[in-house]
Amino acid sequence: YTQGFHPHPRVAFSAAMPQNEQSLGEYMDVVLTERRDPSELARRLLTVLPAGFGVHGAREVAMNAPSLMSLVEGARYTAYLPGQT
Repeated sequence: YTQGFHPHPRVAFSAAMPQNEQSLGEYMDVVLTERRDPSELARRLLTVLPAGFGVHGAREVAMNAPSLMSLVEGARYTAYLPGQT
């Protein structure tokens, strides 16, 4: 948890999605107080996620690893237009 008057879990997400855009997958960092097996963490996370959400994978990274925002190199878009198939 963060320090301060209103502690929150230490979770960081990659780039924020622009309004009216959807994604097939997002990255997030979770800082834990003790080492856990990534596959166990993924299984436990699946039990509390809302309907329609899933976990594609989990892996341990070093505490000094680059931030998720710094790793984003681009995006691929698909546009769906009204009346087009």
